[in-house]
Amino acid sequence: MNLPNLISLTRLPLALVFSIYPPLRLLTLFLAALSDGLDGLIARRFRLESSLGKLIDPLTDKVFVGVVLLTLLIEQKMGIEQALFFLSRDFALAAFALYLYFQNRWTGYQFRAFYSGKATTLLQFFTLTLIVANIEMPFWVNPLFVVLGVSSFIELYFRKD
Repeated sequence: MNLPNLISLTRLPLALVFSIYPPLRLLTLFLAALSDGLDGLIARRFRLESSLGKLIDPLTDKVFVGVVLLTLLIEQKMGIEQALFFLSRDFALAAFALYLYFQNRWTGYQFRAFYSGKATTLLQFFTLTLIVANIEMPFWVNPLFVVLGVSSFIELYFRKD
């Protein structure tokens, strides 16, 4: 277990804090976004990339976002339609995984970070911050989630390994 992996794992307790202690929500969002950028930066800069890190980083992202979405849905601070737009990239990833499976290309495919995915993550943190801060959502956010979801599928499809 190296430093970038430990930084990634901090998103798990941050998700718990977000869900049970509303006064710290903006701070937990900031710290989760910071840890998401910092873990990868440290891993690349100091050549600490690992197979475990390639699993832990996206998994802790999904858990953090899932807990936050569920919390906001339960508290009715986010509607189901907003949550579906929010998950456009994840739907694209699922569709691409099905494509790989049915094309018998699943074995040996190396999933890794991609540009549309990183842009989606930034938009997700931006959106969550607006929701938690009770700031009105710009009109372009939902369509941009869809565009990034489609871009994710296209980027994965045409990516050269």
